Amino acid sequence: MTKKLFGQWLKQQLAFHSLSYRQFETETGINRSNLSHYISGRSAPTAKRLQQLASFFADVDVKAGHVDNEQRVARRNRYLLDMLAVIEVE
Repeated sequence: MTKKLFGQWLKQQLAFHSLSYRQFETETGINRSNLSHYISGRSAPTAKRLQQLASFFADVDVKAGHVDNEQRVARRNRYLLDMLAVIEVE
């Protein structure tokens, strides 16, 4: 369970959702520098940031039609659990 594994997970999510760093920055407010640090494993997001990321990816899934709005909270919780499984929150 490392920052590096979280970075790999995040990179996979961006690719799966066809999101560029710029799109991600625009939609989340997380700047590309922080995103780059997360992906490279140089830093880890805070617990608050993990919650923000989980909500963001759940919203993306709703917009893409992968889940409906009623399933959004369950999907958000799943993302949060996935992230916590690969990172030690500092």
